[in-house]
Amino acid sequence: MRSAFNLKSVISVLSACVFSTAMVFGQADDPQEPPDTPPRQSPTTPATPVKPTTPPAKPPTTPVKPTPPPAKPTEPKKPTTPPTPPARPKPPGPEFPGSMLFNDRPSFLAGVKVNHSDLCYREGDRLAMEFLAEREAHLYLIYHQADGKSFLLFPNEAHPDNRIAAKQPVGIPGADDAFRFRIAPPFGTEVLQVLATLQPAAELDRLVAKTGRAAPVAPEVFARLHGRLKDDLGTWTEHRLVIRTSPGTAEPPPSPKGERVGLFVGVSKFQVGQAGVRFKLGAELMAKAMLERGRLNPEKVKTIVDQEASRANLQTAITRWLPSVSQPGDTVFIFYAGHGGTVKNLDGTKIDGRDGVLTTYDNNWESQKMSSDEWDNMARSRYISDDALARWLQELPGRQIVLLICSCHAGTMIDARVLAKFASREAARVKGISALNVAVLANAFPDEVSFSRRDKPVWLAQDLSEAMTKLPAPVTLRQAFEYYRQEHRRRFEKSGNVGYHEFVYTDTSLLPILLAP
Repeated sequence: MRSAFNLKSVISVLSACVFSTAMVFGQADDPQEPPDTPPRQSPTTPATPVKPTTPPAKPPTTPVKPTPPPAKPTEPKKPTTPPTPPARPKPPGPEFPGSMLFNDRPSFLAGVKVNHSDLCYREGDRLAMEFLAEREAHLYLIYHQADGKSFLLFPNEAHPDNRIAAKQPVGIPGADDAFRFRIAPPFGTEVLQVLATLQPAAELDRLVAKTGRAAPVAPEVFARLHGRLKDDLGTWTEHRLVIRTSPGTAEPPPSPKGERVGLFVGVSKFQVGQAGVRFKLGAELMAKAMLERGRLNPEKVKTIVDQEASRANLQTAITRWLPSVSQPGDTVFIFYAGHGGTVKNLDGTKIDGRDGVLTTYDNNWESQKMSSDEWDNMARSRYISDDALARWLQELPGRQIVLLICSCHAGTMIDARVLAKFASREAARVKGISALNVAVLANAFPDEVSFSRRDKPVWLAQDLSEAMTKLPAPVTLRQAFEYYRQEHRRRFEKSGNVGYHEFVYTDTSLLPILLAP
C-alpha cells in the first residue's frame, strides 16, 4: 500500500431539463389531446299524449329494458404488454472488488481527487488524495490495488471519527500526518473509491485496525454492503477514480493530444408514444455539423436516437464509452434533445423543491394518467435526473465538458434566476463544476417551455450549426450562443413574441471553448 491523495472538491454537475409534475411532455407546440369527456346529450321534448281509441294493452309481465344511452367514443387500446422495465447497466470503469457499489440515482454527490491531473503515476511518485461529500455524511476511502487487494484508508486509527461536515474536504495524508504515500508494486490499473453514507457502515467501521496500517477489506464485505444498500439509494453515494501506476523504468505516458469527441442524443420515440421527429433530427444535424466543422474525431463520435436512447444505453455511453475514447485534456461534447420535466425533491436540498429529469426511450405516455407520486417513482427509475447526470459526469475527470441541452425547462441545469444571487444548491454545484471545466448551454429557463417544429430539427441544433457556417472561424461557444439568441429573438418578434423563452449559458472553463476551430 503506497499512496496519498490531494482531492479536488467534489465533482458536482447539475443538469436536467424539467417536466411539469403531471408530466406534460412535449415542447410547447405539441398538440394537447382534449380530456376524455362523455358526448354532450341533447335534451328531448316530450310528445303531446294522444287519447287511445282502444283500451290500453296490459303491461308486459317482463319489464322492458331501457334504451341504452349512446356509446362513448372508443378509447385507444392500451398496450397488451407492459413496457419493458429499464435494464441496469454495468457500473462504470474496470471491475474491482467494490465495483458493484455504484449508485446511479444518488440524492447527493461525493468525490475524490488526486494530485496528478493526468491520473498517471510512476514508481516513487507521491500520491496525495482529497475527498468530500455534498452533505454531512460518514466517509470511507478505499484503495483497490492492481493485484485485486483492497485497503481501507479512512477512517483509520489516527482518524477514527469519519462523520464529516458537508463540503469539508479530507486530505490523506493530512497536514499533521507523519507518513507519505509513495507508488510501489504492484503496478497497473488501480482505483480510489470514496463511499459516503448518511448512517455509519458497520461493515467497514469494524475493520479499523489498531496497528497503524491500512485495514484490508475482503470481497465478502463489499458483497454484504451492496446487499444492504442496493435498495436504499437515497441514503448513500460513491465515486471511483481510476489511476494508472507503472514501474520507474516504464516509458512515460504520451502527452494528451487534446482530442474532441462527442455524444449526440435525440429522443423522439418512446416505448409508448412519439413526439414527431424534431429531437432525432436535431441530434443528427448537430452530429453532422460537429463532424464537418467542429473537427471531432470520426472514430470518437456516437449518435443515439429513439429506441436506442434508453436510460441504460445513455448511462453506458456516458460512464463507459466516453471514458474509453477520451482522456484528461480532451474536450467532450454532449448534446441532448428531448422532453424535460421535474420530480419532487426528496431531501429538501432544492430551493424550488424539484429535481430535474430528462426523458429517455423508456418513457410511457400512459404515465400521464398516473398520480403525482406514482409518476415521480416511475420517472426516477426510467429517466435521467440532474443528480444522476452529475454522478455520471464524474466518470470524465480532467476533460473539458460541453453540455448542450434542448428541452422544456432546460435551465434547471443551472437555475439562472437564482444563480446570480449565489443562494441555491444549484449555484453551489455550478461552482463545483469548475473543477471539471464544464460549459452548459440550456435553451430555456427552469419555468419555461421551448418551442420547435415537430417535423424539423430543434432550433438549437439549427442555429448552432448555422453559426458554425456563417460566422468566421474560429467560432467560440459564446459566439454561437449569441447567434442563437439573436436568431431566436428575430423569429419570435415576427409572431409578436408569443411563447418567447430565454436561454441559459454558463462557462467555467479557463480557456474559450471552440465550437468550430
